[in-house]
Amino acid sequence: MRPILALSTLLQLLAPLASVCLDTKQEVDRELLFAKFKVNPSVGRLPSRERIVIDRRSPTETLAQFRVRVRSAAAQRANFAGGFTIVVWSCGFACQDGAVVDVRSGQLRWLPFSISDCADSGELLAFRPDSRLLITGGRLEWSTGQVDQGCPMRFFEWTGSAFKRVHPVGSR
Repeated sequence: MRPILALSTLLQLLAPLASVCLDTKQEVDRELLFAKFKVNPSVGRLPSRERIVIDRRSPTETLAQFRVRVRSAAAQRANFAGGFTIVVWSCGFACQDGAVVDVRSGQLRWLPFSISDCADSGELLAFRPDSRLLITGGRLEWSTGQVDQGCPMRFFEWTGSAFKRVHPVGSR
């Protein structure tokens, strides 16, 4: 009986280390995925007097509040795909909605979905200034009304005007 206790004690001590190793490997894999969609980051910013050009649906906030929020984010350095800024805001409890703004032209494209948190989904959106890859980690509700079941990681490539779902090698 003594060796079983020692083994269980050893497993309890090693469990946190295994978790750290898995998290580190997942982070390394994610960095490799971002690198597959690499672009040169832009230092451009949307000048404060430039117009935000809105396509498609009306925002849920008043137009004045919405424009201030998007303009404020677009005035920062591009945070996505070289010359774009992803802007997100709350659409309810544990829910995010957002848009992509071209920091050179002011053209705005809505994210094609709202994303809500799942108990174990972790980060809802992951993106980089030097990559066209967007990773989601929550439940997606599409602008068409369709709701995806489950909360697996999903991968989208930004084409410059829309998101295209992709399945990078090593992501499954």
